[in-house]
Amino acid sequence: MKASPTPGNYLTKFLLGTFLAGSQFLCAQDSVTLQNGERREGKIIGVSGGNIQLQMATPDGSGTLTSTISLAQTRSTAFAPPPGYNTAMAAWQDGNVAAFLATAQPLVEKFSGLPSHWVETLNSLLPAAFLEQGQVAEAEKALAGFSAAYPKARMPITITQARIALAKKDTATAKSLLIPISEEAAKTKLADNMQSAAFGQTYYLLGQVYEAEGDPSEALNCYLKTTTLFYQDKAAAIQAQKRADALTKTTKVVVP
Repeated sequence: MKASPTPGNYLTKFLLGTFLAGSQFLCAQDSVTLQNGERREGKIIGVSGGNIQLQMATPDGSGTLTSTISLAQTRSTAFAPPPGYNTAMAAWQDGNVAAFLATAQPLVEKFSGLPSHWVETLNSLLPAAFLEQGQVAEAEKALAGFSAAYPKARMPITITQARIALAKKDTATAKSLLIPISEEAAKTKLADNMQSAAFGQTYYLLGQVYEAEGDPSEALNCYLKTTTLFYQDKAAAIQAQKRADALTKTTKVVVP
């Protein structure tokens, strides 16, 4: 015979449910470390007006409240990327620019400025995605936002400036921006994944510069550096391989 529910049963279920709900909130916690070393925990729900919006449990545990923390006072954050980040990056690597923009743009608008690697990565790719769709003005606007949010991201900003210059057929400016990065790549013995992706993008773009200058041999050399040495950005590596194949098949060019 099935036992009838009793107040004790209900209380047990209520307490268990409350514990599990609390556990889920704690497990989902992010953290913000201030410049003075103080650490605050909760759930980062966005950035607005130069402030991080941090959802925290009320002191009595009965609910939540939202605290604002100035980005200027923030040293670092521990903020795991949401599922949308992986979706966006998969779309980018597959060359599905429309899907990338549909997923990445809302995340960038919500979290831009947050000192978190995944937010900065999406932000840095947004201008390139607009350029792929021929939206130069939108790319310039996105670059301005990225530069303002992450002024210390020297290499990604420079690469994006070169992308925009190429889109405007200003190969001289693009080349002047890319050559110093390629020289840095040549001196780097062991690049981390972020550096390698940036170097691969640089050589891919530099290859296009050399093609525009009528130097297919040097262009091929750059494309092959992207495909064989600095291939962490899969999208850049795929496009570089396509251009390399075209050069070897149609112009019979060889590496210098």
